[in-house]
Amino acid sequence: MYAHLVQDAVEDSIDETTQQIWLKQVADALRITNAMAIDLEVIRPLLWQVMADEIITETEESTLNELLRTLGVSWEQLPEEADAFYQFVRARKVQAGELPVTAAAINLQKTEVCYHKPHGAFLENRVVRSYTSGGQRHKDEAPRADQRG
Repeated sequence: MYAHLVQDAVEDSIDETTQQIWLKQVADALRITNAMAIDLEVIRPLLWQVMADEIITETEESTLNELLRTLGVSWEQLPEEADAFYQFVRARKVQAGELPVTAAAINLQKTEVCYHKPHGAFLENRVVRSYTSGGQRHKDEAPRADQRG
């Protein structure tokens, strides 16, 4: 029953303070000791529903942050949802066609711009051990970092 009341309160857009007080009174009246767990059960599907279109607008971001604050829930309590949510928030500029420019570690042509700079190493097979066995010469090779970038 409490979960339905939380869901209704979330959908009704009640003022933040009023909603907090009301939900606390309801939880106390019903002697609910696991209100936070119920709040999490209500908020999780809502977060995934908002993220279903793979776009988080600034309005959606502020509304969801306000909702979490109202329910007393932090993003740390929702690690999977937070990871997905903030990936969409970071992608907002790219989705709007605004690719961030980064400094390149190599020389570029005058007309070139760097949008992504990965870090890694160029691996090349190198001989790590050589030996003779039964009159045959053997080499053991393994990938080794040749250049770093």
